[in-house]
Amino acid sequence: MDGLNTNWIVTLSVLWGAFAAGLAWHISAIARQITYVTLADGRKQARFLPLIIRLLLPLAPNFNRFFRKPAFAGTRAQIKRRIASAGVEGLITDEEVLSLRIIFPLVLGPLLIILVRVAVSAGRMRFLQNVEVPLDVLGLLWLYMYPLIWLRMAVESRHGSIRRALPFMLDLLTLSVEAGITMGKLQSQSTSNPCSIAQ
Repeated sequence: MDGLNTNWIVTLSVLWGAFAAGLAWHISAIARQITYVTLADGRKQARFLPLIIRLLLPLAPNFNRFFRKPAFAGTRAQIKRRIASAGVEGLITDEEVLSLRIIFPLVLGPLLIILVRVAVSAGRMRFLQNVEVPLDVLGLLWLYMYPLIWLRMAVESRHGSIRRALPFMLDLLTLSVEAGITMGKLQSQSTSNPCSIAQ
C-alpha cells in the first residue's frame, strides 16, 4: 500500500512538472511573437500587446458574439476609435477588448483571491483580515477595467510619440516645400540616398 502511494505521488509530480514545462514553453512562445502593422505610408512597424492580453486573447471568441448585439454598438464604436488612436487596429478588435473585460476577472480573479487569502493568512497584521473582502472586490474591479486602462495608456503613449516626432516632421515638410519636393519624392530619396537630403 505504501509503494502505491509513492508511485501515485511520483506520477502526479511528473505530470505537474510536464504541465509546468508546457505552460512555460507556451508563454515563452507567445512572448516571442512579433506582429507587424502596415502604416499608411506602406511601411511595416512592430506593434505589441501586453503579454497577459496575448495569453488570454484566444479565449475572446467565446464572448465575441455576445458583444455583437445592437445594445453594444455605441460602446464598440467608441472602443474602435480608441484602438485606431492607439495604433493597434490590426492586433485587437473592439469585440475582443469587451470580451477581455469578462475574461480577466474570470481567469485571473480566482488567482487574485487566493493570493490575497494567502497574504492575509501569512501576515501578522490584524487589520489585513478586516480588509480582505474589499481587497478582493477592488482587485476584481481592476481586472475588469484593465483592458480599457491599457487601451487608454496605449493611446496616451502613441500621442506622446506623435508629439515628439511632430517638430522633426514639420521641419522635413518645410524643407521639402522650400526645395519643391513632394513628401512622396522626399521619402523615396531618403530611403535610396540619405545624403541627398542634406544637399
